[in-house]
Amino acid sequence: MKLHIERNISINKSTAEVYAIISDLGQWNTWSPWVRIEPTVKTLVTGKAQQVGQYLTWDGEVIGSGKMTLAELTPNQIVKNKLEFLAPWKSVSNVTFTIDDVGFGQTKVTWIMEGNIPFFMIFFKKMMTAFMSYDFDRGLKMLKEYAETGKVLSESVYKGQLPQSGFQVVGKKTSCTISDMPQRMQADFVHMTELMKKGEFTPPNKAGAFYNKFDIPKGVCEYTAAYFYDSGQYVKAPPDFSIQKYSEHKALVVDHLGAYKNLGNPWSMAMAYLRGKKMKARKDIPVYEIYITMPDGRAEKDIHTQIFMPIK
Repeated sequence: MKLHIERNISINKSTAEVYAIISDLGQWNTWSPWVRIEPTVKTLVTGKAQQVGQYLTWDGEVIGSGKMTLAELTPNQIVKNKLEFLAPWKSVSNVTFTIDDVGFGQTKVTWIMEGNIPFFMIFFKKMMTAFMSYDFDRGLKMLKEYAETGKVLSESVYKGQLPQSGFQVVGKKTSCTISDMPQRMQADFVHMTELMKKGEFTPPNKAGAFYNKFDIPKGVCEYTAAYFYDSGQYVKAPPDFSIQKYSEHKALVVDHLGAYKNLGNPWSMAMAYLRGKKMKARKDIPVYEIYITMPDGRAEKDIHTQIFMPIK
């Protein structure tokens, strides 16, 4: 069965500058959404940039192995790649980047992938399409950052499986679309901060969020913007906010340093390591993130977020 993924983004650079990046597999690791999942992956680039035949191979512990080759080039307009997956299963896909000058110093990049789904994955086509589209969106955001600033404004670091002390949280569940979540969550914290200034909240030790539901295929989520407190600590909260207590547990932990808009990278990393290491997630404790430094009003380079995926 055929698989078709197509996403696009506008970049504030010329077509020539964007083409120079996309047609050089030596720069792929900088903005690849999959290399960001496993930064330690072994890669090798052979051949010259902007020349048909240049290829990149990768061999990772959690993202598998494969080969990508520059197959066809139209300067400043089109880059076509042959993408060969070798593990965890074998398949071949055709990848096309179209590069269009849309005026006002902007370039529109469209990333298209067409391939076949292994027969044993046919029933997961909708989910695969959604997750791959999400990966493409992550990659295009980083391509834009890299093209416009010369670097990607974040870094994710896998910390391993670490013990976590018990704690309690105060929050209120919110359901919305995934695209609306950043604005909704920011509004939640503004409201909670106002209530705390009025004395309706005990000042928290930390702030963060729980993800009770995150359905990428449907594009919806249910989250809880939360204040964190020590176990046994007295907590004052408004009557329409719930208090939840969680016992000590073990969690897969990922550090994210930099832009909050790239937070999809550490979450994708956590999911990849969960699958790759064959760990089992706990169902009684939702996945959560803690803001070591709050993202509001702070330089992106100074933002520090930790991701926690409770495991058995």
